Amino acid sequence: MSLPFYIVDVFADKKYAGNQLAVFLDAENLSSKEMQQIAREINFAESTFVTKLDKENNKAEIRIFTPAHEMQFAGHPIIGTSWVLMNKIFENSPNEIKLEVPIGPISINKTEDLIWLKAAQPKFWDVFAKEDFPSFSNLTIDDFDNQYLIQEVTTGSAFVIVPLNSKRALENLVLDKDKTNKWLKQHCKTDHRGLYFYSFEDSKLATRMLCVENNQL
Repeated sequence: MSLPFYIVDVFADKKYAGNQLAVFLDAENLSSKEMQQIAREINFAESTFVTKLDKENNKAEIRIFTPAHEMQFAGHPIIGTSWVLMNKIFENSPNEIKLEVPIGPISINKTEDLIWLKAAQPKFWDVFAKEDFPSFSNLTIDDFDNQYLIQEVTTGSAFVIVPLNSKRALENLVLDKDKTNKWLKQHCKTDHRGLYFYSFEDSKLATRMLCVENNQL
């Protein structure tokens, strides 16, 4: 079976940078198992599969897989897939399209060379104590920004959102992989378990996203 695909770099201003993504077309006859096997073989952070294409109305259905599991929603795969559809598949390079993902329809629009998505409304889950984090990281209690909660939040892919009080703490952050994985498994509600650290300093937002998958951090 021939299966056309594109490899794109998302969030990049040059080739071979940013976040890699494989976008597979004509995937409507693939089983979930086959999609998972292909995603594992490609071994990018995520791969997408276009399972239905409506060129007349600029709509498509896609599924998103990491090497380990299917995701209900993910930002960079949706952005990358939308770029491929807008620039390579749909006629006349439309500025607006709709993507259907497991959590529902996502509106996409393009302004000049930038592609934007409108994510689903967030759901706010459990709140956690900062005292947990020194047990699996090099953070101290003084590294946290007490103005904001440490909380698991999802728009389809859940992350524990962690506010830090300085960019220095963010840049110097080190996690113990095994202890982090154990904590995430004990506390997170979904198969996608990640930590999203951020600091807001001097009117600038800095972030780091970390997760454990296939025994790698």
